[in-house]
Amino acid sequence: MLPIIKRKSGLVFMKRVKKYIRVFTILCVLSAILFGLLMSLKVGLLSGMIIGIVGGILWTIIMAIIFIPIDYLLTRDLSTEALNVRQDREIQVKGDFDYVFQKCVDILKGFKTIKIVTPLKEKNAISARTKMSLASFGEDIKLQFDVLAQDVKKIHLSSSPTYRFTLLDYGKNFKNVDMICKMIANHIERG
Repeated sequence: MLPIIKRKSGLVFMKRVKKYIRVFTILCVLSAILFGLLMSLKVGLLSGMIIGIVGGILWTIIMAIIFIPIDYLLTRDLSTEALNVRQDREIQVKGDFDYVFQKCVDILKGFKTIKIVTPLKEKNAISARTKMSLASFGEDIKLQFDVLAQDVKKIHLSSSPTYRFTLLDYGKNFKNVDMICKMIANHIERG
């Protein structure tokens, strides 16, 4: 059993390393381009681009020193799924559609972190947006309902950053989906 545990933790470590490399490579390239373009206006194209590349690398190192420990501390106890900024999950529940739909609206309205809940009954969906916090600019939460049988409904939950280009979410979207699934399971009979 012990080698399997080590192998699994090694896979988690590698996924985490790949995530950080991807995130901070994107940050480095964007910073270098932006800083290089700005410096090119002041000192010329070649010098500006060299300064931009060096500045982008230094900026990325500083950001990595700050944000990697924060992200690691906030996501270390979560499953590997939490490393993705876009989260999806499905849950089956029993009950009349109107009852299940209204109960889900009430559950979402009950969260202090959610500021807007928009029921879209004609589309069998609910849309919600969380408040801005220190960890994110907010998240978009969507619940899509499918009728599988007369009393069985499938709810597809998704949570993603409000801003599409968010690279780190510190596990916020995973926690949103997990918390909503647990609340639905506690308040509505599972299918």
